[in-house]
Amino acid sequence: MARSSVMLVPVRLLATTRRSLCSRAPSRSETCARHVQRLTNRFVAFALAMGFAAPLTAWRYSQNAPPAHHVIGQSFRDCRTYCPEMVILPPGKFTIGSPMNEVGRGTDENPQKVVTIAYALAVGKYPVTRTEFAAFVEDTGWKLGPCEHWDGRSFRIERGVYWSNALHQTSWHPVVCVNWDDSQAYVQWLSRKTGKYYRLLSESEWEYAARAETTTAWYWGNNEADQCRYANGADLSAKAQGVSPAGAVSCNDKYPHTSPVGSFRPNKFGLYDMAGNVGEWVEDCYQDTYRDAPTDGSAVESCMPKFHNARVMRGGAWNAIPAWLRSASRDVEIPSTRADSFGLRVARTD
Repeated sequence: MARSSVMLVPVRLLATTRRSLCSRAPSRSETCARHVQRLTNRFVAFALAMGFAAPLTAWRYSQNAPPAHHVIGQSFRDCRTYCPEMVILPPGKFTIGSPMNEVGRGTDENPQKVVTIAYALAVGKYPVTRTEFAAFVEDTGWKLGPCEHWDGRSFRIERGVYWSNALHQTSWHPVVCVNWDDSQAYVQWLSRKTGKYYRLLSESEWEYAARAETTTAWYWGNNEADQCRYANGADLSAKAQGVSPAGAVSCNDKYPHTSPVGSFRPNKFGLYDMAGNVGEWVEDCYQDTYRDAPTDGSAVESCMPKFHNARVMRGGAWNAIPAWLRSASRDVEIPSTRADSFGLRVARTD
C-alpha cells in the first residue's frame, strides 16, 4: 500500500464515525460532529507537516468542502429563502494575535502563533440578517429575552427592546440582541433544515477569515482613517447622535447604528462586515493567552470559572473605536448576554 494511502485510512475512519455514529444520537449530533471534526483537523495538520500535503489536502477538500460544483472563492446558498450566503475560503496558514508594537493591542493577543487551516472552509458572506434569523424564530418558537442597549456611555437593559425591534432596523440589517446560546440554537436549526453541518466559527478561523492573507492591523491596511470605507464603527455620525464612545474615528460612515449588511467594501476573501456593524460570537471559551491555544483551526472548549465561563466575540461593532476593529482584537462576553451590538456569522465544513 502506498505511503499516502496508509495515512488516509485513519482520516476516512474519522469521517465515517462522524457520519454514522453521530447520526445515531440526534440530540447530541452537533457536539459529536464537532469533536470528531476537531480530531480530523489535528490529524490532517500533523499529516501535512509530515509531508502528505497533496493527497490529504485533496481528500480533505472533497470531504469537507461544499458540493463539488462550488469552487474556492465562489459564493452559494443551500436554500433560496432563509439560508445565509456562504463563501468558500482556501486552506492556508496565518499568524494569530498581534505584534508587540501594534497600536491599540490587548494584552490577551499573545503569544503570536502560526495556525494552519488545512481545509476549505465556507464562511457567511455577511453576518446573519434579521430575515434569516426570523425564519428560525418563526419555525421553532425560540424565545429571546430583553436586550442591553448602548446609550453612548454604557450598556443597560431597556424595557421593550428585543431582537425584533432594536435600532429601527430593516430586514437586511444584521440581527442583534442574540446571545451565544441563541446563536447555537440557530446553527443547530440551520443544520437540521439543510442536512449540512453549520456552526459558529472558531476564534482562529474567524481571524483567518478576517485577515484574508493580510498582516496589517486592519484588513484594509494600517491607516485607521480608511475605516469609513470598510467598516461601520464609532465615527462622526455616531458622535453626532451621542452614541459614540471616546476615541471615535474622524470620518463619517453615515450609520450611527447598524447598517444593512454589505454596505462597505469587503476584504480580500469577499467577506463583508468582518470589522464593525455587529460583534460576532465564535465557538471558543475565553482564555487570556494563546499559549495553549490549538493551532489547527479548532476551538478552545474548556471554559474557565475565573472568567465566568465567558465566550469570545470578534469584529467589534457599530459602536467600536478603531482599536476594537483590528483583526486581532478580542472581546470577552458572558454567553447569556444580549446586546444591540451582538450578532453572529456562520461557518460550514461538510
